[in-house]
Amino acid sequence: MTWPDAMGSAVPPIVITENGASFPEPETTTTEIDDSDRIDYLNDHLGAVFDAKSAGVRIDGYTVWSLLDNFEWADGWSQRFGLVHVDMHTGSRTPKVSYRWYRDLIAAARS
Repeated sequence: MTWPDAMGSAVPPIVITENGASFPEPETTTTEIDDSDRIDYLNDHLGAVFDAKSAGVRIDGYTVWSLLDNFEWADGWSQRFGLVHVDMHTGSRTPKVSYRWYRDLIAAARS
């Protein structure tokens, strides 16, 4: 049974506006952070998106949460969400391994 059969013929389009996971990471870094847990999380969730599309679900958009680390009211800077590390003291930005992974995934999908 495909998704449209299970849900009826009028399944509305879906836009996933934020998908990601937070992990504790260092406040400062001079090297790329290996955030393989984030990659695993995103890979699993994107797999589910592709499975849904294959089953006939119309998915019009997907956005990773978030490009940059940001201050969160509940956790401050203790949890990091971004594909790019932000040093809260200097504002310097360092791409993480997940940044390269996601960039390469998008490039492969476009070719």
